[in-house]
Formats: sequence, structure tokens, C-alpha cells
Amino acid sequence: MRKVIFVCALLLSCAFMASAQNNRAFKKGYQGDIEIGNYAVFGKGKYGGMIQVSSTHGYRLGNGMFLGAGFGLVYDIVAEAAPEIPVFMDAKYNFVDASVSPYASVRTGVRFCGDYYYSMIQPFIAVSAGVDVGRFSVKLGYDYGNVHYSANSHYSNGPTEGYTKPSQLFCSFAVKF
Repeated sequence: MRKVIFVCALLLSCAFMASAQNNRAFKKGYQGDIEIGNYAVFGKGKYGGMIQVSSTHGYRLGNGMFLGAGFGLVYDIVAEAAPEIPVFMDAKYNFVDASVSPYASVRTGVRFCGDYYYSMIQPFIAVSAGVDVGRFSVKLGYDYGNVHYSANSHYSNGPTEGYTKPSQLFCSFAVKF
């Protein structure tokens, strides 16, 4: 088993070296992407898996840094709650100027959600690490948010307000254009 892992690591390092002269990750100009991901949610309350689709648009500065903004749609498939709409800013840094390039990313913004019974505004910050392979990207990260909600119920007089702090691990796949 050690030999298999060693050979895989050696082949991966060869892929980095073979594409070292390609100017893919440090290219200047506009970049957009469409991303689909899955959240594994843990915390207090009824949480489960969430599916996310988002689009980010921004500018690649030419030194490995990307700055952009985006929006998306997040749906909780377990609780069947109203979908969330995140609006965010994204900063990403590629470490290697190659077609296969590891990166670190920070995304911060606000999620909006609501239906007849409640409304929610959730500021969040998400940190992640991933790998760009040509036009494709895979990442794994941690999302932290502080939810402020206001719930209306026909069982109580007036709205009920509160806070909860769900944390989310996520994995996503993106296609750049």
C-alpha cells in the first residue's frame, strides 16, 4: 500500500513539473465559474445535507490572485426549508503557475432566506483549499455563519427572534469559463 501511495504522489508531482511552464493559473483577465457543491451540516437543530449552486465572476490579477463576487442558491434536502440565496465576495490564491495548481480561498458574504413563517439573514465566512486542473476546480472547506432569524407562528403573539450558529463542511466542483 505504501508503494502505491508513493507512486501516486510521484506521478502527481510529475504532473506539476510537466506543466510548470504553462501560464494558466497566473493569466490576467476576467474569470467566471459555475460551482455545484454539497454541505454536511452539524450544530443544534434539525440539520442535514445541503446542495449549493453558485456563480462567481471576477478578475484574475496575473500573480495567482483572483478577486470576485457572486451569488447562488442553497437548498436543504433534509429539513426541506426555504432555499437560501448567498451573495458573496471571493478571494482566491493559486500557489503554482501551472495547469494543475493548488489554491486557498476565502469567501465572505450574506445569505438571505425566508418564507411565510420566518425570515433569516446570515453573515458567513468560508475558508477552503482545493486544486485547479485546467478549466475544472475541486475544493474542500469549512463554512461558519451566525444566523439571525425571526419566526412568525399562529401559536404565539408576534415574532420570535433568535440566533443559531451552524457550521458546515463542504465539498464542491466548479467549471471555469
